[in-house]
Amino acid sequence: MPFMALGGEYALTFWRSNWPLASALVAVLVMIDGFFGLNWKLFSLLEREDWPALAHYLEDRIVRKGRWSARLVRLLANTHLVLSDASAVVELEAKIAKAKSSLLNKNALVFGVARVLKNDPPSAVAFFAEHRGDKKSESPEWVEWYYAFCLLLNKQFKEACDVLLPLSVSAKDAIVLALCASFLRTAVARAVPEKAVECEKASQNAIERVKVKFATRSAWNKEIESTRADIHVVVLGKSLEEAAELLYA
Repeated sequence: MPFMALGGEYALTFWRSNWPLASALVAVLVMIDGFFGLNWKLFSLLEREDWPALAHYLEDRIVRKGRWSARLVRLLANTHLVLSDASAVVELEAKIAKAKSSLLNKNALVFGVARVLKNDPPSAVAFFAEHRGDKKSESPEWVEWYYAFCLLLNKQFKEACDVLLPLSVSAKDAIVLALCASFLRTAVARAVPEKAVECEKASQNAIERVKVKFATRSAWNKEIESTRADIHVVVLGKSLEEAAELLYA
């Protein structure tokens, strides 16, 4: 820009006095191009949405080459779920437990969701019970909510109530709050009648908190759309629709 605007002599003077800036810019460009060059195959497979090829590539990069990364592990697990292969996610979990167990806590949500999709509520309950409350997980609130959800699937309604009631107060994620409100008012209140009044009150309070953030149905729909990349949200399509009906009836 100095050369084009003010000529070569000024540009030379400018860069002599500002060479650290030029070096920084070159370093940033090299880093960006280097990152893209190292990951071009990954990006191209994602762009083409070639999920089988992406799963094979990630398996080779993570498991065979030993490049254990929380980001890549989450991407591989999500790819398996997109392919409706929950068993592959459970197998991946076993490999991670042996190779780098710390990644289990960081990706507890996706591994737990795989158990839900395998229609194995007892195993899902045990898994989320082990990982709930872990601040290292990607989303402790979602782990806690899925724990309650799996208790409901396992027909442990009183235990689910004991989880959802405090979660409906402490949760900050609007989607978690809405799901708490919906399940407390329907499934839990009916199954645990002695807690029905408390569930109704907690549900109403959660609804009001959600509507402070998202006053209209269109605002809520935009929020849901923005989370469509998260597999743990996508699999709850029907439950989210029921929650929206409750919120904006």
